[in-house]
Amino acid sequence: MDPLLRSQLLQKTIRKVFQLPSLQVTKVKAGSSVPATQSQDCYQETIYIWLNMLTSLLSEAPSLETLQKILVHTNGWIDSTKISERQRAVKTTNVLLKYVSEHLDFDVSQDFPLLGQLVALLSLHLADNVKEIGLQSAEALYHLHYIMIAKMDFFIPGPSLFHYNIAKVAKAFGEHLTPSQINEVVLKAIDNLTVEDRAISQAAGKLLRSFLEECGMEMEDVRLKTEAGGAGFL
Repeated sequence: MDPLLRSQLLQKTIRKVFQLPSLQVTKVKAGSSVPATQSQDCYQETIYIWLNMLTSLLSEAPSLETLQKILVHTNGWIDSTKISERQRAVKTTNVLLKYVSEHLDFDVSQDFPLLGQLVALLSLHLADNVKEIGLQSAEALYHLHYIMIAKMDFFIPGPSLFHYNIAKVAKAFGEHLTPSQINEVVLKAIDNLTVEDRAISQAAGKLLRSFLEECGMEMEDVRLKTEAGGAGFL
């Protein structure tokens, strides 16, 4: 398939799936003895087939470049104000990263420019008010970390390493991020310090502090750089 056509297909299908009505809308009233409706079955099957389509795209060209071509269309949805949309985005990211981490034929030697953005997004949503999103974010970070250290031989205790522990994210990913990627994480954290969602704003503070400590930077440096427009931040 032509690369541009594939990109357009991904963008449109991702929008269609992520914007589906919440599953709660299709559920029968609580306490009802009526079995699952046909619409619920259709919804579940749609999600299942769609995720299979994405992993099939990965299997056709098993590389970080292919993964990035998908994530570039899904990452923005992780910040959606709608629970159902960001829930699907985080779950999709988790499924994709899990698939990559479990297949040894993947070429992980390539550059991964989206790494900083992805680490920032998932870290912020460790503190999401929706518990499932927090758990899915922790699992996604676990798989991402596994991918980054694929050529190293040491034990990783599991997704619980990151859940409710943003400081661990900085220690785990700090050495794998380029200066520009660390810049993305820090700026993303700063952008979220004043959002209305208190859990996310607090997570942003923890994420910012953790990466500053890991990089040996001072808050005053951040203030001056931010006031200067973020140019040459690191």
